[in-house]
Amino acid sequence: VVDLSPFDIYSLLTLGRLYVERGKWQAAEGAFTQAEGVLVDRAERCAVRRELAQVYHALRDPLRALEALSRALEDTTAPDRALLVQVAEAAEAANRPRAQADALERVADLSTDPGEQIMLRKRVALLSEERLDDADRAIRVLQQVLAANPLDMEATEQLAAIYGRLGNRSAVNQHLQAAVSHHRAEIAAHPQEPQLYRHIGRVFRWQRLFDRLYCSCVVLEHLGAITETERH
Repeated sequence: VVDLSPFDIYSLLTLGRLYVERGKWQAAEGAFTQAEGVLVDRAERCAVRRELAQVYHALRDPLRALEALSRALEDTTAPDRALLVQVAEAAEAANRPRAQADALERVADLSTDPGEQIMLRKRVALLSEERLDDADRAIRVLQQVLAANPLDMEATEQLAAIYGRLGNRSAVNQHLQAAVSHHRAEIAAHPQEPQLYRHIGRVFRWQRLFDRLYCSCVVLEHLGAITETERH
């Protein structure tokens, strides 16, 4: 049928899927690519592009898989979380950190789970800082993390480190003082929680306020929660 009618969508898609079932990936790529060029319905074309990406994964060609998924994104009429996750995974496999960070940030924006949002934004910050040399983006997403959870020590430390590398000492001081204030407020609400004293002690160490670090260790000793490292 395809020989007689090269634009017959049903035949092209059926043929491509039969090739996939038989592991004939190159032939499947040809059928799906031909179908992609013919389809005008965005939803159908998006589905074919996703299938084409699976073929490229099987062919161990992550870059072309990423390109197919990116084209699929262009055809979506509403945010598609599953597709964005696929794009992020393909971008990681293809060593395309900017595309990975963009997709992860969009997934974070769509998520309704605060814990997942924080985890994803930390990944975006790490990519932005280490792979993209984009300190401004890393700062922005870390500020979003700390707006959601001001006690997040990983984000607190990473943001302080970025400000330090930028030579912005006033931003470092302001940021660490805000961290102290948030921890003091939490300690006032939960005075018997050892981890809060441990965390505020870490901030005091970064501030080089060793008298206050000593006081936090004294409280840990009083609570019976001090470690040997903290004691010495």
